[in-house]
Amino acid sequence: MDKRWLGIIIIFIAGIACMYLIVDSSPTVGKAVTVVDEMTITLPSGFNILKETDKSVHLLDHQNNTANITIKGTGDNSSKLFKSKLKSLNSSGEVEIQDTNNNGTTNIIFYKNLTTDNEYSITYFVKDNRTIELKMDKYDHWKDDWNFIFDTIVHNFKQNK
Repeated sequence: MDKRWLGIIIIFIAGIACMYLIVDSSPTVGKAVTVVDEMTITLPSGFNILKETDKSVHLLDHQNNTANITIKGTGDNSSKLFKSKLKSLNSSGEVEIQDTNNNGTTNIIFYKNLTTDNEYSITYFVKDNRTIELKMDKYDHWKDDWNFIFDTIVHNFKQNK
């Protein structure tokens, strides 16, 4: 065998090893994505698109439990939506607000339904000048999936205008 073939084989093996390391360390390679209000969102593990009402609202359903995620594009009025949702939840009387967090770009409401004892969270956050509403229902370990969605959401530059 010629030395050129040995060099080609070594480069081929190094390329395969690099591709494996990239795929193994990437949280988004091989995952399903959806487009919400011109933003591409990678779905967390175990979630499927249950219902797609239009381009700005998607309902995700977990295949092994009752957890649901609703993702909605709402324009660019995050703080106004947060205040009105907090006011409507307080006035309903059916929920107990457990915590609210407001740090400028992210507004989170944690609440518990008093009749069913389920925990919920609603988040309004701004990414690339777009406000996204993220509602998580019947969740036990919401923080990992919330961080995953927040970290993987990007503007969809390939979408036709």
